[in-house]
Amino acid sequence: MEAYIGGVIPVSTVDWPGMLCSVVFLAGCDFRCPYCQNAGIIGFESKHLQRLSDIKKKLSDGRGFVDAVLFSGGEASLQRQALNNLACFAKQMGMKTGIETNGSRPFVIKSLIEDRLLDFVALDVKAPLE
Repeated sequence: MEAYIGGVIPVSTVDWPGMLCSVVFLAGCDFRCPYCQNAGIIGFESKHLQRLSDIKKKLSDGRGFVDAVLFSGGEASLQRQALNNLACFAKQMGMKTGIETNGSRPFVIKSLIEDRLLDFVALDVKAPLE
């Protein structure tokens, strides 16, 4: 299986309060905020296609050192199947999982919570600049 991946940070000390985490940036976003810090990954571009097996390898490399995996973007919930697949993998490795989301797909977040695939949700509230 492939997904649009904007990048992976193997170890972050700032993205999850009190935890060492890996951050997976899933490309693609349904918003076009003029101040986006990740504007380079808001489109679903072929250059971002990666095999999930490659991403899983990067995540497993941190096992025993990294406590959690945080899914960010873009908007990670737009790639529901890939997000679910990676969250299941992280849980099987005994890691906590979280997401940074704009909240545009609450049914995806709800499903992940109900399936016990999310431990942490950071909601990035958007508003017009004026």
